[in-house]
Amino acid sequence: MESLWNNASKINQGAMPENKQKRFVIFARTQQQAGSGICYISRKGTATAIRSQAARFYSSDAAHHFARICHILDDASIGQEDFTDIELQH
Repeated sequence: MESLWNNASKINQGAMPENKQKRFVIFARTQQQAGSGICYISRKGTATAIRSQAARFYSSDAAHHFARICHILDDASIGQEDFTDIELQH
């Protein structure tokens, strides 16, 4: 029984933690209003509930610029979300 525990412990120690990186996203409405039904602005400038389709930015200035170009600044809020390396590849 102890050897099973040791093997499981070694497997868990060898697992790489997922790296998360913050990116700015544009929410289609304020986070407080959205609750669990968060909507993001996609790279096409349309609302989406699919997080992987959200437009992601390195800075809030870039997110503001995109929102201005898409004429959505009044109906949107900008915030940060954590994305894993795998999510950022798509």
